[in-house]
Amino acid sequence: MKTIVKDDGYGQRRLHVLIICEFCSVDFWTPKRYFLRSKRHFCSSECHNKVQKNEGNVTLTCATCGDTFRRRKGWLKSSKSGIYFCSVTCKNRAARVDGGIPEIQPEFYGTGETAYRKKAFANYPHKCERCGYDEEPKILEAHHLDSDRENNAVENLMLLCCNCHRLVTRGFIQIQRGHSMSKKLDSIVKDIGELSVTELVELISILEDTFNVSSKPPEVVIQGGVPAEEVEEQFEFDVILTSVGTSKIPVLKVIREITKMGLREVKGVVDNLPGVIKEQVDKQEAESIKGRIEAVGGEVEIK
Repeated sequence: MKTIVKDDGYGQRRLHVLIICEFCSVDFWTPKRYFLRSKRHFCSSECHNKVQKNEGNVTLTCATCGDTFRRRKGWLKSSKSGIYFCSVTCKNRAARVDGGIPEIQPEFYGTGETAYRKKAFANYPHKCERCGYDEEPKILEAHHLDSDRENNAVENLMLLCCNCHRLVTRGFIQIQRGHSMSKKLDSIVKDIGELSVTELVELISILEDTFNVSSKPPEVVIQGGVPAEEVEEQFEFDVILTSVGTSKIPVLKVIREITKMGLREVKGVVDNLPGVIKEQVDKQEAESIKGRIEAVGGEVEIK
């Protein structure tokens, strides 16, 4: 070991030894007291930091994609399962119900039975089983035949388009699997589908005459034998003031609060009865206005 006495950089002459840097293999002089104190020797802080960085990392293999990557040793403690991933994308893919890694899946996943939509798509053709819609499979819905969302057996699932699914879930129609037409009826339906409009009208007339039936719906008759007219459900109402009662001022104040109109406009309504207070409001608001005006002595009609 070569030695020399030289200035240590602090104004002191000390004994130095010649050693080799463990990282870059460069010969350098260092005070002997430093040499004896340290087991490892580096020519600079840069070499020391590089060695620390490399030795502080470990090489791991991604459990999803199989790629190798490096992470700090302290980072390993953050994994509760002992399974490591190179990215968040790989971790999310492993946590999925279908094809994931069970060790990292949340407890509420259970056995994966709740993924009934994917199960329905895996076992049935991608089309509506009621109307046959198949243009955009992404909008198809997985329907439970017995309406029990916990019964995710394959035979209890059915693919429906959004329109048919809405009709079924709201109770407008009922649907079951297994009621398919016979080959004979299927052939008849196909033949009818090839008819023109004129031929279809003629076919309906022949069927009515042959079997003495009518394609028109029966009329609903009320007492007296007069057909009942269809009554459309009303959603918008007009609130009309018919009388101000004994005192005009309280009614005028309430109308101003309701309509936010000026005094002149409100006086025009009150003076020219019947006067419209509000138009095209829902039933709840109309009833509320009527109650407030009747509370101060006015009379209101809702139309």
